[in-house]
Amino acid sequence: MKRIETIIRNSQLKEVRSSLHKLGVEFITYNDIVGIGKEKSSNHFKVNEYETRIIPRVNISFLFEDEFVDNAVDTIIKAASDKEQGDGKIYISTIDELVNIQSGR
Repeated sequence: MKRIETIIRNSQLKEVRSSLHKLGVEFITYNDIVGIGKEKSSNHFKVNEYETRIIPRVNISFLFEDEFVDNAVDTIIKAASDKEQGDGKIYISTIDELVNIQSGR
C-alpha cells in the first residue's frame, strides 16, 4: 500500500478530488496550507500592489494499492497541471503497517 500526498493550487482541489473519485479513491484528507516558494503572488489592495512569496495551497493525502499508483499520479497531473511553475508536487511513500483504531488491527 502507498500513501500519496500532493500539494496543489487551491483552485485545482475540486477537479483533482473529482478525478480521484472517478478513479476509485473514496476517501481523501486535505488541509489548507501556506508555503514559501519560488512562485511570486501579486496582491492588489486599492492603489498599492505588492509581491509576497507566501503561497496558499491545498495538501491532499490518501492511501492506494501499489498497482494503481501510476494511474493515481497521472490523474493528479492531468487534473492539477496548468503547465506552469507552482503546479505542485506529488510525494509517494510506502505504508509498512496500518492499524485500525476501532479494532486495534
